[in-house]
Amino acid sequence: PEFKNFYKLSIKGLKGGHSGSDIDKERGNALKILGRVLYDLKNHIEIGEIAGGGKDNAIPRESWVLLSADDTTNISDAVNTWNDTLRRELRLSDPDIQVTIVKVSSCNQVYDGKTKEKIISLINMIPCGPLSRDLEHNLVVSSNNLGGILADDDTSEIKFVGLSRSSVKSLLHALIAAAEQIAALLEIKVTINALYPGWEYAVDSRIRTLFLKTYEELYGIKGKVDVIHAGLECGILLEKISGVDAISLGPNIIDIHTPNEHISISSTGRTFKLLCEVLKQLK
Repeated sequence: PEFKNFYKLSIKGLKGGHSGSDIDKERGNALKILGRVLYDLKNHIEIGEIAGGGKDNAIPRESWVLLSADDTTNISDAVNTWNDTLRRELRLSDPDIQVTIVKVSSCNQVYDGKTKEKIISLINMIPCGPLSRDLEHNLVVSSNNLGGILADDDTSEIKFVGLSRSSVKSLLHALIAAAEQIAALLEIKVTINALYPGWEYAVDSRIRTLFLKTYEELYGIKGKVDVIHAGLECGILLEKISGVDAISLGPNIIDIHTPNEHISISSTGRTFKLLCEVLKQLK
């Protein structure tokens, strides 16, 4: 490193969540926030090891980077300013956000200036959050999530892991095209994998009507139908089997894809009883 002041800069205290069903809750993405801070400091720092998140289907709660800084920059003042800014921006969705900086003894290796610029630019250029909505149902149709930055020691590569979602195939293709164009501009490699089809809402569904009728008969209240922004196997099955009528049902799950993820036991019992009753009627 050219500079001799070494630090570990961290983003923490965020809620995270499911990159589909929680994507519209305005929660902070620790990697995107890190990108903003690094862009602010980029003329005064060198970047070493960088990491955060890890799962493409989860909104990252934490991220960190090792860096060296020149003598003209007061890193602590910059961090204090960013804490004030981010706590104001995220006061309703992520009030516990923290940007921290601690001195470390060394930063053994840093990236050259061109690579540093690419890393910071890529973090900031990747679209993240809800990108299009269904106005009729007030539902997110397409979104993108930067889920992880991972160092591959075997190849000396940095991998950016993300997940694009859309219930409309043409909009998913648009997200893929955007990723390919960003990669071309920055002269980096992009790999598209694990594609699965969307599942558009069916206005008329006999099986949905039967489940709702049975639910009301069993429990004396009307069932609630939600169209959610998440990946399900139903899209794959519907693409393979033409004309199939399908719904997805299950118990209440809370704080999906976070360390606090848990399930309602009573809801599991009600769901199982409902499923058994509908299967009896379908015999």
